[in-house]
Amino acid sequence: MEDKYFIHDNIFNDENVSLYGVFDGHGGEDVVDYSIKNIPIYFQSMYKNGCDIKKLFTEIFKKLDLDLAKDNYVKSFESGSCCCLILIRNESTILPMK
Repeated sequence: MEDKYFIHDNIFNDENVSLYGVFDGHGGEDVVDYSIKNIPIYFQSMYKNGCDIKKLFTEIFKKLDLDLAKDNYVKSFESGSCCCLILIRNESTILPMK
């Protein structure tokens, strides 16, 4: 099956950040499986509080593309995937006391 997903509630074990991914594979499972394994790892290493999420996701996908091209075991030239990533952050609003 080429369509898969991942669920990472509490990706940092702090109940503040969750990451979810849904993948629609094309031409095999290689790229989907590689993405499901590596996107959460990239996210954990690249995420910083207050960062620009659009830029972060762009950098994650750039890294994924480069790493897929270098991996001899993944047939990225024969398969591919569409992906929807969802980030949920539990943020508090702190109001100044009067």
